[in-house]
Amino acid sequence: AYNILMIYDKVEKHGDKRYMPLNLAYNISEKTVAKLEENFSNDSGVEVTIQPLRYYPNGELAAHALGYIGKISMQSEIDEYVNEAGYDKNTLIGKTGIEESYEKALKGVDGKKRVQVDNRGNKTEVMDEIPAEPGDDVYLTLDLDIQKAAEEAIQKTINAFTGNGIYYSDWGNKALSRNRSASKYENIISASAVVMDVNNGQILAMANGPSYNPNLFSTGITSSDWKSLFPEHEDDIFAPRPLYNTAIQSAIQPGSIFKLNSSLAALEKGIDPNFKVKCNGYVDVGNKRFGCWIWNLVRGTHGSEGVREALRDSCNYYYYSLMLGENKGTGAKLPIKLNSDDIIDTAVKLGLGSSTGVEIRVPQENKGILPDPDIKFANAKVLYRKFLEENAEKYISEGNKFSKEELKEKIDTMEEWMNEGSLPTRTEVIKRLEDLGFDAEVPYKNEKQGFADKIKFDYLNQASWSIADSLNVVMGQGQQAYTPLQMASYMSIFANDGYRYKASLVDKVMSSDGSTVLYENDAKGDRIELKNYKNLQYIREGLHMAAK
Repeated sequence: AYNILMIYDKVEKHGDKRYMPLNLAYNISEKTVAKLEENFSNDSGVEVTIQPLRYYPNGELAAHALGYIGKISMQSEIDEYVNEAGYDKNTLIGKTGIEESYEKALKGVDGKKRVQVDNRGNKTEVMDEIPAEPGDDVYLTLDLDIQKAAEEAIQKTINAFTGNGIYYSDWGNKALSRNRSASKYENIISASAVVMDVNNGQILAMANGPSYNPNLFSTGITSSDWKSLFPEHEDDIFAPRPLYNTAIQSAIQPGSIFKLNSSLAALEKGIDPNFKVKCNGYVDVGNKRFGCWIWNLVRGTHGSEGVREALRDSCNYYYYSLMLGENKGTGAKLPIKLNSDDIIDTAVKLGLGSSTGVEIRVPQENKGILPDPDIKFANAKVLYRKFLEENAEKYISEGNKFSKEELKEKIDTMEEWMNEGSLPTRTEVIKRLEDLGFDAEVPYKNEKQGFADKIKFDYLNQASWSIADSLNVVMGQGQQAYTPLQMASYMSIFANDGYRYKASLVDKVMSSDGSTVLYENDAKGDRIELKNYKNLQYIREGLHMAAK
């Protein structure tokens, strides 16, 4: 009954355009075709036709790079395709990936048929017909075998993390965690891998897990299939999102791969690649201890480390020392002292914090976040304001009562404390709060801190850039985040001796008959500006040592 009602609805919406075909079903079986031809005559208005459909022979393979198609639905699509490009409103268009960005090249030209109709709108005769013209052929840079290997690898990695922690391969088995007690990671359900030709920026593989089958969209996706591609609970951050292109959308802290950036910054500032820093395992800054991974794991140290050895061992302590300008363990001064500007300037040269140029427009590529003190301050200010708006009222001292306008004015005043050149001391915060009519020191209900301590230590003291921020950033943590595609592009610069290329998925575009090259990817990279390009060689030597 539901299907019959759906048909009635479609017919009603079709109006008096009976001469235009109304598609009711796709991919029907041979048995169904036989029944239709048996029960409906040629002039009944029901016919079976063959139509070209988008078909993806490899199913889920490279789905996020290819993208999917769908019906014209949004106003922006109506304006671009129907009103401006003359598309039929029922046309399926590219919605994401290369399908979207190369939609007009792939589309071709619709065929036309002029028909004669009777007074009821039924077609009686075909007057003339213009055949459709196929669209252009878009050739991608993806290597099928590498793409398959990448997708298999990320799925095996997810399975290993959520299983016994061992990655099994033909070249040997590998424990994925140094910490045996942390061999099970139940929340790991997403992963991404990007393989790039370092000599031209062409993407040989862009793999994401979980993925989806774009064939679901070829004739218009059903509501149930569409719903299955989204998490049951949208606020569950660990839930799988098959449509999410992790390679270009998910910006995360890079971790130790960022130490290449820190190494280059130090070498460019003048550190000798052979200058040794004795690893002491940890440094204490204020009341916080920053440990090298080997210290945190087994209370060990690495010994004397130059830049090559530090990369080989991923020695946090070496990079802490670069940022502090001294070896805290021995008290020895280093020849240089890095600062946040050194780290940021080098990262910008290496393409971090900006688009890679990949030809995917939807979804929009995430540009990542550079370790910027201004961004940290702005974010801290937003969080501070939110805290005050949600909590100030409950700290109003007994006997005081404020209108909404009065409370807002007091919150505005407290917010301005963060902008003061010299932040108020704890004692000053207490006095100011009491003058404004708040209980400054008494914790609310079961909380451990009073209003003044929360403001002073959780917000005011955390807003400005500190040495702790720098120590986190120099080893790839803290206030920064980049996408897998950005990091692949970043690594290629070290591999190709300093050339930065636009990331690309499109190799060429040919006319449908193969006679004309309409576009060809002519990769031209620009060499990043360095004082000494040999510094890249020192870093590569350290990476080779790590790989042995």
